[in-house]
Amino acid sequence: MPSESRFLQDCLAEPRELRAILARLLGPQRAALEESARLLRAAPLPWIAGMGSSFHGGHAIAAFFDAAGLPVRNADAGELLHFAKLAPASTLLVLSRSGRSIEIVELLKTARSARATVIGVTWLGTVPLTNGLVAQIFGMRYAALLASIVFFGHQIGGFIGVWLAGYLFDTTGSYSIAFYASMGLGIFAAIVNLPVNEKPLTERARYAQAVA
Repeated sequence: MPSESRFLQDCLAEPRELRAILARLLGPQRAALEESARLLRAAPLPWIAGMGSSFHGGHAIAAFFDAAGLPVRNADAGELLHFAKLAPASTLLVLSRSGRSIEIVELLKTARSARATVIGVTWLGTVPLTNGLVAQIFGMRYAALLASIVFFGHQIGGFIGVWLAGYLFDTTGSYSIAFYASMGLGIFAAIVNLPVNEKPLTERARYAQAVA
């Protein structure tokens, strides 16, 4: 049986890592989590800020504020940085997949100058795994181009998903169908990816020549 690739090892480790994160948040870091929630509840009008998918994720978080009767503003981090002014002592919930995008980095500097309270949330650990798999199979020469093609498809799916979920909600008054469809697509994607050969193309070529 071939040895597990680093990519597969990372995938298999995700359930364990998620359990560890929950254990930390509900254990030693619960006080910090509750303090963050208190700050958001106490803020007169907190901001949610993110770029790209993080910005769209902010809409989902804003829905929880709406359900609780709490005011909130969700803004693109770049627009908030360049076209808005933070009031002194504002409260920001900043969403980012890496925390290193230039807009987020510069926004944090602006928040520091305004003496704002910043609560950071990172999410979506699939990007390094996907890029790592592309580089592992095809090598580094065209890694940037191939990763761009992969995420171009991702953006098409993201656009259709957001639009379709909104359409279903307007039509049925519920997100249930969208959630069930997402679960079904997730299972389908897992099945489709099972036969993916993770061996580098160069290694496959050498094997093919050896057995020819």
